[in-house]
Amino acid sequence: MAEEQKVNAFYSMGKSGRYQNKTSGLNTLSKNLQEKMAGYSEQMALAAAERRAARQEKRAARKDEKAAEESTYNPNKQLDEANDARDAINSGLNTGDPEIQVSKDPSMNYQLKTTPPPSMATMKSPIKSLYSAAFGSRYGGEGKMMNKEISGIASTLQKIQLDQKKALSDKVTAELENFVPEAVDLQGFDAFSNGRNACSNFGMNLKQKIAQKKNEAYKLNPYSQEYKQVMADINSLVESSKNLTLEKTRLTNMKKEWSTSSVEDLYSEGSSRKSKNYLDQVHSGTAGMILDENGRAQFEVAVVDDSGEFVFAMDENNEPYQTTEFMSIDQMTEGVFEKVDASEDYRILQSEIRDNVRNGVDSFDREGVAGYWSKKIAPRWKSGTQDEEILSWIYDNPEGGTQSYYDYFVEKYEIREGNESGMFTTEQLDEVFNYDTSDWDEVYGDTGKKLRDLIYNDLVAYNTNIVENYYSKQMSVEDKHTKENNFNVGSIFEQYLVSQ
Repeated sequence: MAEEQKVNAFYSMGKSGRYQNKTSGLNTLSKNLQEKMAGYSEQMALAAAERRAARQEKRAARKDEKAAEESTYNPNKQLDEANDARDAINSGLNTGDPEIQVSKDPSMNYQLKTTPPPSMATMKSPIKSLYSAAFGSRYGGEGKMMNKEISGIASTLQKIQLDQKKALSDKVTAELENFVPEAVDLQGFDAFSNGRNACSNFGMNLKQKIAQKKNEAYKLNPYSQEYKQVMADINSLVESSKNLTLEKTRLTNMKKEWSTSSVEDLYSEGSSRKSKNYLDQVHSGTAGMILDENGRAQFEVAVVDDSGEFVFAMDENNEPYQTTEFMSIDQMTEGVFEKVDASEDYRILQSEIRDNVRNGVDSFDREGVAGYWSKKIAPRWKSGTQDEEILSWIYDNPEGGTQSYYDYFVEKYEIREGNESGMFTTEQLDEVFNYDTSDWDEVYGDTGKKLRDLIYNDLVAYNTNIVENYYSKQMSVEDKHTKENNFNVGSIFEQYLVSQ
């Protein structure tokens, strides 16, 4: 009964039941395993539809927010539509949109394999799901029915996965050790796997297209509408050659940024692990490059799940094979951002506290310090446009401590053996504190408050607690907030966490 109450505490905050569905990754298994897990298909379809809708709404909202500073040109529309089509295929849904039906758009065949992998936005690692099923830890009675064959497949897949992770890590290490920024500028496309061939193929195809269009123009009346259209096509082709130069600059700058951020550990721990893995594949020379008809680079990456774990599908003989997908630069960098450094803010507050103590001020101005943090921690947080900064405050110890807000929150509230205060499962915590913050806009229960409000206010309280500890040390009194009480993180949440 106590365990059930802990789980229900999460849903009392207003969370929908779809978190029960996100654990499923068995849709990539062979037919006999699919039959055993057939009961999950309807749940997966619903979850996929919800996530696809949330993803589309979030993309639209971000475009509106950044319209003034970003180009409206979107070279990744086709890939986004391919992802939606793939999501629909795997969940057994019909999108109803003819533009993203694979059968009606042969141009997407190069992106979708004959047996397409699950959508990048909904994929879960089959290895984790297999282990959970094999040992009966996640799917209850149904999981206990899984036989030794499944456990053996899981073991095989895990070994392949670990070997691939190590191979990528070794390539990244070697690339960073030999990295010379000036050389990247000289190499251009040659700094990327298949970059030279991609550039050569693009150039030859472009010349052939221009020559073909010129031949068409010679046969037309120069005053006709058809002639004008052909000349417009030629100009468009010439323009794509200019895009090639711009794309080379983008790629070289991205590689230098990746190298610096990797060596100096600048990427936030709140960044998308999936995107960070893709960047590692690209810049270590693991992912091959192509250029589309507009001169935009795309890379064939090995698919990973949200945790950055490699995903393998099973063929009809129960043999694992690596799934791949083409991704653009913008897609791979989505959800990747750098850490916040708040060391100067803490230095300022500590200096003021020392001055106050010397001047005889014998009380801590908690309201004033909280107000300071409200202006410093993502001041435009209510708009939802600074969620990345909030995630850095959650994960990256901006104050310079050894543990983060997230670490303390997990220690206090994760449901695990021996933790009587546990309220959330590991999966629930991972979903809430995730770079995909679309769930933060949900209103919880009868509180009238969004999750974003609760998280932000608790972050302000947490950082205020740390400053108050500094005041206590200056006054030689006992700290109110310690590691033993997890610096009182989540205190704002607790008043809304009522077990049902």
